[in-house]
Amino acid sequence: MLERTQLYATDISPGALGNARSGILQRPLDVDVLERYKASGGRGELREYFTPLNGQLRLNDNLLQRIAFEKHDLVQQPNHVSAHLILCRNVFIYFGHELKNRVLDKLADALVPGGFLAIGVEESISLCESYRRFDILSRKAGLFRKKLGC
Repeated sequence: MLERTQLYATDISPGALGNARSGILQRPLDVDVLERYKASGGRGELREYFTPLNGQLRLNDNLLQRIAFEKHDLVQQPNHVSAHLILCRNVFIYFGHELKNRVLDKLADALVPGGFLAIGVEESISLCESYRRFDILSRKAGLFRKKLGC
């Protein structure tokens, strides 16, 4: 399955992209992270996906090479993918209502029917017009699925 997978990691910040491109884990694999991994259906050990490097953990090369890191302005630039999963965590908290609507509409357009959207747990999109294009899977986890036919 991995050989058919392509990930796109985008951000407006070159610094954030540089950190991500390094593959170095920015926070430790603590008990909370490991428990969430198992609770979400993770198989095996999460540490199998990382290699120790100078006292830190780095994403394995076979995974890192499947990620395209690109600068992308979510507000100004058009979408360029048809995605099954979009992780847009802690972005909506910076937007006013009008901008939230525009961005959520773009994300909904980029998702395939039945695709998943994950937003930050402190964020809300319920007042956005495009919200009706999604089913709520877990409000607590910020997880939504694009409705079929939308």
